[in-house]
Amino acid sequence: MKRKGRKTVIPAAAIVFVSISLVAGWSWHSLPSYTFEPGNHIAEKAFYEQRTGIVVEVTGKITRILGDDETDSDYQWFEIKTPNGQRILVGHNNGVSDPIPFSVLDEVTVRGEYAWTEKGGTIRGTQRDNSLNRRHGWIALNDKRYD
Repeated sequence: MKRKGRKTVIPAAAIVFVSISLVAGWSWHSLPSYTFEPGNHIAEKAFYEQRTGIVVEVTGKITRILGDDETDSDYQWFEIKTPNGQRILVGHNNGVSDPIPFSVLDEVTVRGEYAWTEKGGTIRGTQRDNSLNRRHGWIALNDKRYD
């Protein structure tokens, strides 16, 4: 006895799967925390408004490379100075991402989560985040992106 409709089940399942994937992808990028505008002015505004927990994308020159912190031994810490003079401390997690071969005076672009400090702010979360809680962070140096 021949089954009717078996050939239509597989394409229908594929269509449903693709539809769900598209909706999930769209809603993931529609989360409120995914709205941000790149530019140094966003970090500068966050500093003056004493805001924390926003995603920023800034460009600047590395002014200092700090040693490993005993509590965060997986982190590379360095300070950048943006063209507007703001100094921002950046922590890049080597436990999740590859180490970055930077040196003082290198120009980098950093995307991550900004936290206000009275000295200019801190950016962390500069690596890939698969938790869907925030947009992926990264650091760009010499036309290569580290995440």
